[in-house]
Amino acid sequence: MIKQYFSILFIPLIYVLYLSFLLIPQVYAERGVKIARPVNTERRIALVIGNSAYKSSPLRNPVNDATDMATKLRRLGFQVSLGKDLSRKEMRTAIRKFGDELKRGGVGLFYYAGHGMQTQGKNYLIPVGSNIEREDEIQDEAIDAGSVLRKMEYAGNAMNMVFLDACRNNPFARSFRAINKGLAQMDAPSGSLIVYATAPGSVAADGVGRNGIFTKNLLEYLETPNLPVNQILMSVRKDVRLETDVNQTPWESSSLTGDFYFRREKVGSKGPSSKIVSSPVVRPLKTMDAEEELWKALKDSDNQEDIKMYLDEYPQGRFAVAARVKIKQLKRKQLAMLKKSAPSVPSFKEIARAPIKANKSWQSSGAIVQKENTYKITASGKWRHGNIPFFPNPWFAPDGVGSNNINTIVKDISTGTLIARIGNNQPFAVGSSLVIKADSDGILFFRMNDTILFDNEGEIEVVVENSTTN
Repeated sequence: MIKQYFSILFIPLIYVLYLSFLLIPQVYAERGVKIARPVNTERRIALVIGNSAYKSSPLRNPVNDATDMATKLRRLGFQVSLGKDLSRKEMRTAIRKFGDELKRGGVGLFYYAGHGMQTQGKNYLIPVGSNIEREDEIQDEAIDAGSVLRKMEYAGNAMNMVFLDACRNNPFARSFRAINKGLAQMDAPSGSLIVYATAPGSVAADGVGRNGIFTKNLLEYLETPNLPVNQILMSVRKDVRLETDVNQTPWESSSLTGDFYFRREKVGSKGPSSKIVSSPVVRPLKTMDAEEELWKALKDSDNQEDIKMYLDEYPQGRFAVAARVKIKQLKRKQLAMLKKSAPSVPSFKEIARAPIKANKSWQSSGAIVQKENTYKITASGKWRHGNIPFFPNPWFAPDGVGSNNINTIVKDISTGTLIARIGNNQPFAVGSSLVIKADSDGILFFRMNDTILFDNEGEIEVVVENSTTN
């Protein structure tokens, strides 16, 4: 009886409380009081890694970039795992755990700042402590950026984003046969976005302040209310290009089919008619018109054709006078370089003249040469090889050419029949004319390039001249 009486009283009381719960928001709204409800209802997971402490080529900003990015993402509702100066094993473990978290659903975000490189069309993230001395060791020492995309794709969650501020110079470039700057472009899997700090194949600036240039500008825009990610990236791209004089252009590859907002807010009014503002301007965006952007891109070029490109587009433009002055400067510079690079004709002065008998061994020319000085040797005359077994016996010039243009058996005829040496150094072929740079101090000796000398006939006259520019 008591239980039945209790049920009769308790059940209506529960019903009344339930109705009150439903009506409270409406009552408060009618009185102008707003009830705060979270707008970002999806689950958000982020893995943030910053590697700075490289042994061979340390970086200033990545750990700061990752730390600040993690703080920002936590404020935006992300469950963040932060890694600083991770080894390869630690990075693999972090990526594996990240993939496991994504399997539970939600929006995934991977951010990496540090060294990265491309080889054979693949991108690799460089852990701290890597020892890469050859190009074929990259796969063993680095992390394939594609492995992050594979974890995301395998997880099957609704949406993923990858931010790579890893397009800095290759720290191991000296050990590689071919050097590819920056990162290669990767295609974004379905429902994902890949963002690079600069265009594929280009190099990003590390930055002189606390953060890299790309990450600094990205951090400034992430908390902009009701601004979709594609508009955030467009604003970041404009600011980075302006800050770097168009030397760095952030890039992205996207397969997103809808908008994603890092921060959604309801703009309140009295009553339930609050609406979401689509794209408010929170801070003024720096702007650059097409003419100024083209001039900034070309003005520092050393190629006249680049400057002419601007004049072709804007012959009466704001920078036309500067462009014409630049072309004149480049012409003068080019002319000066041509004059400087034109080979100068050396002037020589005779220092010795001597006859070289064809039937004698090494004979002094009387010319004393000095190391690193330049000398010109000129030889003329004819000599006859005594061992030629047919008639008529040809007479030979110093370069080995027979006077009657017939084939001969003179040895080393292609290198000349007159040879010389400085002191007792290694002999070298002279021919009719030769300019040498002496590799030692000593006297110049000459002889015929023949094993048996006693039955030879004739003599060669040699003239030795010293360069007056020595």
